[in-house]
Amino acid sequence: MAMSRGYGTSMRAAGNRGSSGSLRSGLLLAFVLCLGGVAVGLALRQAGDAAFDSATEALTADLIASQDLPWFALCLVILAYILSAMQQTLPATL
Repeated sequence: MAMSRGYGTSMRAAGNRGSSGSLRSGLLLAFVLCLGGVAVGLALRQAGDAAFDSATEALTADLIASQDLPWFALCLVILAYILSAMQQTLPATL
């Protein structure tokens, strides 16, 4: 009897939502994490080499500030664009 209504209709009738809410939540989490990466990179760029105990720590901080910071910033811009595009409604189609 349940098969006569068609595949998946009972799940939609029960009120299950699509995956766009999960996608938006995941993108927002990635945005926040990239924002944190940018903040850490900027803080390490401001700290200077005297703030670290060893040359290895200073080199690691310098690599994070010089290499990871631009990638975090690029990902932040891309994610902001995707999130803003998801807020816009699509025009009606025929």
